[in-house]
Amino acid sequence: MMHLFLRRLRTLKGKVLVVISITSAVSLATHIGVKQAFPLTYRGDMKLLVEPITTEAKTVQIETISSVPESVPSQDYSHVDYATQIEVLQSPLLLAPILEEIRTQYPTFSLEEFKKGLTIQRLHREQQQVSSPTKIIDVRFQGKDPEQVQFILDKTAKGYIEYGIQAQKANLAKKMQFVDTQLPRLQKRVDMLRSRRQELQERYNLNAPNVQQSPQFPAIARENDELQQQLKIANQTFEQVLTLREQLQLEAAQNNGSWQIISPPKIPRDATGNLIPAPNPSTVMMFGGIVLGLSLGAGTTVLLERR
Repeated sequence: MMHLFLRRLRTLKGKVLVVISITSAVSLATHIGVKQAFPLTYRGDMKLLVEPITTEAKTVQIETISSVPESVPSQDYSHVDYATQIEVLQSPLLLAPILEEIRTQYPTFSLEEFKKGLTIQRLHREQQQVSSPTKIIDVRFQGKDPEQVQFILDKTAKGYIEYGIQAQKANLAKKMQFVDTQLPRLQKRVDMLRSRRQELQERYNLNAPNVQQSPQFPAIARENDELQQQLKIANQTFEQVLTLREQLQLEAAQNNGSWQIISPPKIPRDATGNLIPAPNPSTVMMFGGIVLGLSLGAGTTVLLERR
């Protein structure tokens, strides 16, 4: 009885050794293959706010101009076309000067490597199962060398902020040009309304006491009231545009870009401060290798028993 038990135990040990050996061999081969095919990479990111959180006031002021008769339609200078903006940020024209800065530390780094590792997207906020776009752009770079990834992100952040300053200058210049073309039109309308009202008052002696109560002049009195209201609105619009022009001049003098880095370039770290590699297929494939090894080991033992 004991002899039979020992024999079965030796047989079981043999099976376990076979399974362990095959599983180890397959897992090692999978590990080597996966490591070569999918080397560790690191991904850092930063977040840019590319327009002021509140721009409605100036938008309303610009749009107010186009509602005035004899003015040209206003263009939308206050809102960012994010799809176009992201294309610009990824364009060789904008990446080229940043690449020159990167090459001071990594001379062989190419534009193709830069574009391949760079990912730019507009962030969206999820609220009550509804996705709404934000004014934040997320910029990521992924590569094998964490020091290089950090260096590239730092230079990219600097380049994008400088671009943002120049873009704001150009945008302010367009706004100033539009306002300057509209001011003479608005002034002309104010002068025209003032002249018409003055002519009406002088012709019908509307400044005389109780003249508006006379039954002979109801239509003329209404016209005078309408001109007065139009003149008031025209004066208010003209003053608003003058104030807008002063604001634009102040912004241009301050020379501050509206772009802000709200989350600086960084590679994520764990609780102990170690850099966290970017996700890749290696973990899944390693698990698959272990499962395959176990399956092959178990299958081999079954075949050995049948011989």
